[in-house]
Amino acid sequence: HLTGGQVVAGSNPAVPTSDFFKKSKIFKFSLFFKILMLQWYKSVMEEQTLFSLIETALNSKPGSVNIETTSANIEGWDSLGHLSILSALNEELGEEDEDPRLASADSVKEILEILN
Repeated sequence: HLTGGQVVAGSNPAVPTSDFFKKSKIFKFSLFFKILMLQWYKSVMEEQTLFSLIETALNSKPGSVNIETTSANIEGWDSLGHLSILSALNEELGEEDEDPRLASADSVKEILEILN
């Protein structure tokens, strides 16, 4: 039993913990916002991973691949380069996740759309 001024270790009297707060619009919005931010972070990380994977497959310098990269605007993305990209994706994702549309994808943006 607590008496005047005592605080339980780990509790914060400024933060309401009642069921009312958990059901409130503020709580729901903050949870929604956290989920949205995690999804955004995951997509950014997936983009960066794909950029790096394509750079490695094409023997390109770091930072040379971005969302606007296409087979027409980067050196090395010819038929052999495309096979290198597909092979790297296959190693990264596993054979069971391979989408046949990847064989004709000719841009980073298209690959991302197929993977997502």
